[in-house]
Amino acid sequence: MMRVVYIQVHGDHSSRFLGRVARQEAKALHASSASAQSKVNRRNHAKQLQLQKRQSLLSAVRIFGGVDGAPRVVAVVPLCEDVTSCAAVSALAKSLELPSQTDDKCVWKIKFVGPFFFLPFCVASLSLSRFLPRVERFKTSLQFIQLAYGDFYATLDACKVADYVVFVLSPAVEVGAWGETVLRTLQTQGLPDVVPLVAPGHNIDPKARSGILKSLLSFMQYFFPEQSRVFDLNTLSDQLSAVRVLSEGKPRDVRWRLGRSWLLAESVDWMDGNLAITGVVRGTQLSPNRLVHLPNHGDFQVLRVRPF
Repeated sequence: MMRVVYIQVHGDHSSRFLGRVARQEAKALHASSASAQSKVNRRNHAKQLQLQKRQSLLSAVRIFGGVDGAPRVVAVVPLCEDVTSCAAVSALAKSLELPSQTDDKCVWKIKFVGPFFFLPFCVASLSLSRFLPRVERFKTSLQFIQLAYGDFYATLDACKVADYVVFVLSPAVEVGAWGETVLRTLQTQGLPDVVPLVAPGHNIDPKARSGILKSLLSFMQYFFPEQSRVFDLNTLSDQLSAVRVLSEGKPRDVRWRLGRSWLLAESVDWMDGNLAITGVVRGTQLSPNRLVHLPNHGDFQVLRVRPF
């Protein structure tokens, strides 16, 4: 006789009769904790890199800050026969409501000093200065080196000490053999940041303006692929944008300048039979125990370095 046994199974406790229940092991818990910790570490590392990059940027542009900050040296190079560096600099000054540059002085400064805007015209021992209302937009100093078309070696020397190189293009005349030679030579020498401009004073057809700017941009990108814009100095907005590019940010480093010091002379005098050169030392610290090189003259010994 078969015996039948009935077993009552309660629904609330049935899970313990269905086999093992999957539980998180200690290794899995450790892995998730390590993953979270790794995420925090990556976030902190990225934040530290961002702070280091910001500090390096501030230290790099600190030389240009303050009332007595060093000026940003801008070499203005005309690439066509019908354009001049003087006209380009005058257009940039006009955008800041300053008097236009009417002469071909070698060095022209735009400097903010205290509550005034200081604008001196300097050539050797001759200097003329005047105070103008302060412009609040750009609190920096710009020192323009105006170069003549066809002056090959002066262009190379000016670009050696420049923080920015401005190439002035013509909307009517193509860049000739001299302009292309200068561009290729400067590529070999090494260049800082490049700013291409369209010279003012040309009546450009509004319908053809876009095509002309694209053509000039394509020409500049052949030599400098990183260029994304050509500024038209015939419009006020582009004039202000060009001044903003020259006045803000960190100039790009040139490889051959690393580990060296250089100086653009602001004044040159004879004192007790010695040549006294005044200027702002860039790069590394200038040691009086080393020789200095003067272009077209040779190497000379330093008597002393006197800070001002």
